[in-house]
Amino acid sequence: MKNKRVAIGGFTLVEMMIAISVFVLVVPTITMILMYLTRGFTAYEAASQLKNLNQSSLSKIYLKLTTCKRIFQNDASGNAYMARINTSDIPVIMGGAQLPSINEDGTLDPGTTNFVASTVGNVLFFGSNDATQVMENVSDGTANHTISIDIYRFMYYYLTTVNPKGINGKQSYRLVEYQSVKYADYNQLFSISNATLRTNTVTALYNNGINLCWNPSATNVNVAFSSLTVTGGINASSGHLIQKDKYTELTKLITGIMGVGYRYGVSQVSSGWTSAPKTVPLFAAQNVFFPGGFEVVVTGHSGGRKILIRQVLVAQVGPTIYGDDRTILCSARDLW
Repeated sequence: MKNKRVAIGGFTLVEMMIAISVFVLVVPTITMILMYLTRGFTAYEAASQLKNLNQSSLSKIYLKLTTCKRIFQNDASGNAYMARINTSDIPVIMGGAQLPSINEDGTLDPGTTNFVASTVGNVLFFGSNDATQVMENVSDGTANHTISIDIYRFMYYYLTTVNPKGINGKQSYRLVEYQSVKYADYNQLFSISNATLRTNTVTALYNNGINLCWNPSATNVNVAFSSLTVTGGINASSGHLIQKDKYTELTKLITGIMGVGYRYGVSQVSSGWTSAPKTVPLFAAQNVFFPGGFEVVVTGHSGGRKILIRQVLVAQVGPTIYGDDRTILCSARDLW
């Protein structure tokens, strides 16, 4: 009986060496292609996200300005009010924060003689009509009434340095929206001549979660605020701090949706920054890091202020820096 040999399949040494050589050549090529594709997707995402984020954050400010009651400017009264903002549990405010000065006869065009760069600020602070509180069946001791009281919130927009995502070694910022708790209109409360009706109105406000009031016409902040009590009292609060309801980081987004994560933020000033994609500032007079990529100009008379806001966002993808420059113009009342 003859022995039968069974052939066992496999790779020869030569075949193995050829396969390894092809693998060594192909894998780096594929890796490089994937890296370029990923960077391309990331660059597209960054440019698109900056545009959308810039537009959405400025649109939110625009909507709040349409219900403006009083705009605070860079003067003794405005700065005293700004100093009353309770900043104990919000992101740190960028050093050198400055309110804009209202130039009633000024223009918004830097190329004209009536434009004053020193009036430009990098924060925005105003009292806004939040709603009207309507209370039914409020007694004056004899009859019941329906009482309406205007309610305000303080809105404060500022840059914070709490942003770990530096751009090319430069500090970048985030834009924060600070919204206060509700404040009832002090003048409307004291226009209620019937003492019993006024007391019951205050109690109704308190029971609706509103326990503070503000006099919108007060230039002296020490007499601007009072607290409301459940028994209908109105107590002056000379040292009152404006209380926060919430804050929102308006320029915060999720990165790496289409590619990999990237650094982004509100731009620093571009002076001395050779790779800056946009010029900062365009309107303000630069003072070291002031104003950053958030500029606010206010002109016009109280019946129709013109407010121009410019914001510059930047992002870094690899060695490339992208920027988005967006401006809004809003008309707002300043009738207090």
